[in-house]
Amino acid sequence: MANPPFTYIIDDSDLQIQYSVGWRRGGRDDEFNTTTTLTSTANASFTLNFVGTSISVFGTVDGHNNSTYEIDEGGLWNFSKDTNGQRKPGILFYESPTLPLQKHKLVGTNINKKIILDYLAITSPPTPENVFSSSATLDVPSVVTGSFPGLCEGHSCVPKDNSLLWVIWYIWRGGREAHGSGAMGGVRPYDVDSSSADTPEKRSR
Repeated sequence: MANPPFTYIIDDSDLQIQYSVGWRRGGRDDEFNTTTTLTSTANASFTLNFVGTSISVFGTVDGHNNSTYEIDEGGLWNFSKDTNGQRKPGILFYESPTLPLQKHKLVGTNINKKIILDYLAITSPPTPENVFSSSATLDVPSVVTGSFPGLCEGHSCVPKDNSLLWVIWYIWRGGREAHGSGAMGGVRPYDVDSSSADTPEKRSR
């Protein structure tokens, strides 16, 4: 019987995500890893290259979000939500259709409001080819367990019937990290501004 697909998480702070100018750091306790990356700059965008069969984008809506998402230049999908001034974390911004198992490119763009990006969830079959072969051109992100907004509440995202594969993978990842985390990952074209981080102390009410 075929192994079931699994989901792995890419946090907003992961170096595989490429941000344009205009983004800054944020984050609160009710957001994944207590980090977010946000922008109010029109046409500011983020890009992620990934290998998988689907991808979902999660974030926080604080007032109004108006953004677009595009996979492999295949057409824009618009997300717009108004929370009437309320702040709501764990909101699904975008969910792709089922994709072929190959390398894909996701681009998210702020139209004219505010994007607060929290994390992305990628679904992929748990096969050795996916874990190892794709790493030659694309960094393999950390697999996250535990509870976080919007996905896998209170459960592990790692299938327990593939323990041997994950032991091998963790050994391989440990060797890679010994030479520097993100050595094979994407490169940000611009540094994200951390001096104006969107923390509770600095947010206007």
